[in-house]
Amino acid sequence: MKNTVYVLAVLVLFGVIAVPTLSTAFAEAPETTETVDNETVAISTSSWTEVSEADATTSFYDNETVYYNGSTVSESEYEWLTDNGSIRADENGSLANASNIDITYSLDRDTEFTALGQSVFEVVLWVIAALVIPVAGGVLIGAFGLLGGGAGGR
Repeated sequence: MKNTVYVLAVLVLFGVIAVPTLSTAFAEAPETTETVDNETVAISTSSWTEVSEADATTSFYDNETVYYNGSTVSESEYEWLTDNGSIRADENGSLANASNIDITYSLDRDTEFTALGQSVFEVVLWVIAALVIPVAGGVLIGAFGLLGGGAGGR
């Protein structure tokens, strides 16, 4: 019984100390900043269109430049969402009848180390949770004699 309590204490300490520390390390891990030049994107006033890097990105910058027929378009002519890399034409702007535009934008991408580390870390957390919950339950049942009616031996 004493050994089980020690194992449970070690797992709880790991959860309390190591998990937040590792989470912070991966959250603050370096990213690579990239710029995509002149990507052609379909644009409309009725729906948002994601740029090609929307699924592989952690964040976009608010430094996009939009071109239509070779000319730079004013930011008042469109809306750009930095949280998911989507663009939409303003209904009353010069892009209202446009079908395609070119856009240059910058983004942060997780490094391979960060992406792999986050995946491995998630699996480790699930395994620990799967072990701690039954062990904690067993310790509590044994410690308080919740099954079998008594807290003593023979």
